[in-house]
Amino acid sequence: MKKGFRYGVLVLVLYIIFLLVLLPADRVYAVLKEKITLHVSLYQVHGSVWHGNAAVAMINNQRLESFDWQLKPWALLLGRLQIALGFDKNSGSVSAIAGRSISGQYFLHNVAAELPASEIEPLLSSIKLGLAGNVTAHLKEVKLEGNRLTTLDGNLAWKGAGLTTSAATTAGSFEINFETTAEGVKGVLKDTDGPLQANGILMLKPDGSYQFTATFTPRDATRNDIKQALRFLGNPSPSGKVTISRSGKLQLEKYLPFIVQS
Repeated sequence: MKKGFRYGVLVLVLYIIFLLVLLPADRVYAVLKEKITLHVSLYQVHGSVWHGNAAVAMINNQRLESFDWQLKPWALLLGRLQIALGFDKNSGSVSAIAGRSISGQYFLHNVAAELPASEIEPLLSSIKLGLAGNVTAHLKEVKLEGNRLTTLDGNLAWKGAGLTTSAATTAGSFEINFETTAEGVKGVLKDTDGPLQANGILMLKPDGSYQFTATFTPRDATRNDIKQALRFLGNPSPSGKVTISRSGKLQLEKYLPFIVQS
């Protein structure tokens, strides 16, 4: 009896997977759009619910191109919904495995991204500065619980940092390495090349509060253009060194309103 029951469950699971393979993604999307409020708009949808793509996806007024997805059905056996995503944005690209656990925790695995710095500028400042260079991300794991970032392990790098309005003033390249510790998420900032030396520490506590301290020092004291650029960060010492300290609370709901729960 028990053996027959297990066999029946297996057949049902395989049948559901079979249906997912065959269900056209465009038809399912059309039905969902009529029944519920979606936070994403898809155009020129092809493929199946299991593995499909859209020529264009619009999320929070952001245009994503060549949007591709592939469900990971076996993750359901571990109590989580998991999907591989990839898309292009202007001259950049992003790929990741995203999901949600049965407890409501959102997560990202194996994030690989390369984007123009101008694409992430709105996340950093409400004033358009005209950031130059490219930002790359290699994140092994990211976890969100409600409106708190609880896990972040990986690396962010900004190559060719500067302003598009002043091609001659290139500050160099920088990276910040993140790791999750018992005290929270720790990020270590350093420069990798260029005329500006940088060292800093970011601590993000479990309650969402953060503290960031850093120093920026021109390697060449005669580079007045670098010294002038540093004035945007703070008052420089006679040697041109600038020390900054920032604290506050990370407001994920500002950037992720469609998944963050208050």
